[in-house]
Amino acid sequence: MFKPEIDVFISKAKNSCISYEINNNGQLACTHIHFMPSEYNYGRILNTTDHNNVSENLEAIIIIQEALQPGTFIQCKFLGLLEMVQFENNVKKIYSKLLMCPTNKIDSTSSLFKSIDDIHIDTINYIKYCEVASYSHIDCYDILGPSDAIDLYITSIDIPLD
Repeated sequence: MFKPEIDVFISKAKNSCISYEINNNGQLACTHIHFMPSEYNYGRILNTTDHNNVSENLEAIIIIQEALQPGTFIQCKFLGLLEMVQFENNVKKIYSKLLMCPTNKIDSTSSLFKSIDDIHIDTINYIKYCEVASYSHIDCYDILGPSDAIDLYITSIDIPLD
């Protein structure tokens, strides 16, 4: 049975320039040093495949005030989905990021958030600004609800759900 709460691997901490992943030896490895620090915690959903970027796991933006430790896992719930579209040489490419927050058990303030509609509009606009600015030539973008985020997750999972 599907549970709308999943474990997210923290790949980049809020206010950090450094991204990490688990390498083939199961060790935490630095994969990239970015020019600017991130405004949010970023994570990856292990055992998934981003169908728009088949070499990658699904990505998530974790909406929480605190910086999370890279290499750790945090149980999160789905709030929505950010989709950005880029046309390059007449080819459409979609970049998707799950918008998530910790479960109510981990962060009691998360009980205030059931969908992206519960997040302050200034926060949403800032997420869009930061994400669109990090890609070149984004033609359009959209914020979708939690059911769209869950659908993307289910279609991207590499292992069967119990």
